[in-house]
Amino acid sequence: MKLMDELKASGELDRLELVRSLYFSLQVMQRSLAGWLQWVSNPEIMAKFSLEELKEMNEKIRTQAKTFLEYDVEITEKGSEFLKPRERPKTTRLEI
Repeated sequence: MKLMDELKASGELDRLELVRSLYFSLQVMQRSLAGWLQWVSNPEIMAKFSLEELKEMNEKIRTQAKTFLEYDVEITEKGSEFLKPRERPKTTRLEI
């Protein structure tokens, strides 16, 4: 988290630094999610949490997942516009 704070505090980032920051942030999320999945898959660990703690975790994770997925759809739609093949101007063929 320290590096994430440092990236944010480093002021105005150029395009390459922004892409690097995005990549780093997604890697952090991936590692964290892998850890969460290990915990949730382990009944011994999950049995230690109270019902209230499980409800709180469920609500926070569900809300964050929904927010992230909404943003994911928005950016994916925007990004897919960049990937569409461009229309080429029609050319006439010269017949010899």
